[in-house]
Amino acid sequence: TTEMVIEPFIDVGESYGTTEVVEGSQKDSLELQLNSAPSEDVIVTAIPDGELDLGNGPGVPLEVTFDADDWQTPLELTVSAAADDLTEGTQVGEVRFEVSSEDDSFNDIDMPVTEVLILESAIRPVVESITIADGETRSQVTSLSVEFDRIVDHAGLENAFELVNITTDTPVTSLIIEATDQSG
Repeated sequence: TTEMVIEPFIDVGESYGTTEVVEGSQKDSLELQLNSAPSEDVIVTAIPDGELDLGNGPGVPLEVTFDADDWQTPLELTVSAAADDLTEGTQVGEVRFEVSSEDDSFNDIDMPVTEVLILESAIRPVVESITIADGETRSQVTSLSVEFDRIVDHAGLENAFELVNITTDTPVTSLIIEATDQSG
């Protein structure tokens, strides 16, 4: 008879098969679980990228330990993303894992990187000021400058504005959007 050997591994469970957070509000969780009893403690270090927080601050690793008594109990890691003043749209963050143990069968196990979908918070940038530079006649607008209260993603600005002549209720059809970030 041939005996089947199952290699030790650490399962990373995701709620509904994915991990999704919203900056500054909605959290999610990852669940770590061993598939077999270790002979020594197994230390798993979860390393989030700079956008994600596992409870120690954004980008700060978190260690969890499985021992011979509780190896069957899944350990839950809470994942969040801090709200920042940037409008970045949806992003993908990552949590990497490193494993160490005196039990050679668990030491340095390769664990896959877990991707975390980071959704933008509902907080939108506020327009601080609008400056219109008139051309030679009052009906000729030569430029429009909009200042926001934070840095915004330039890619979304092309369709973010509609300029309408309020006298004739006619949209300006040749509006060109150019964006720059101001230093300071």
